[in-house]
Amino acid sequence: MLIEEYIKYLTGDSLQSFEQLMRTWAALGLGSQKPLNAMNPVLKEIFIARNKIIHELDIDLKAPARKRRVRSQEKLLKDIESVLATTELFLTEIEKSLTS
Repeated sequence: MLIEEYIKYLTGDSLQSFEQLMRTWAALGLGSQKPLNAMNPVLKEIFIARNKIIHELDIDLKAPARKRRVRSQEKLLKDIESVLATTELFLTEIEKSLTS
């Protein structure tokens, strides 16, 4: 039962915050969290933007004053690069742990 609860704890939420990334990193038993911590400010900002975008998708199209936030393509591409770098960091650390 303890293992089942731990699995629920790890998989019950989708990875929608920096804290959840840290929890996953620790659960995987990966190395030092310093590289991930270095990305903390950027990732937190990306998660905030992601959450705003998701809520904007819930827009009421019949409302008289609909508002959409404008985001620059340059900023979105930079955020995508950061997310991919984080993914690469996870995969590199997982590979290291499997080969050691």
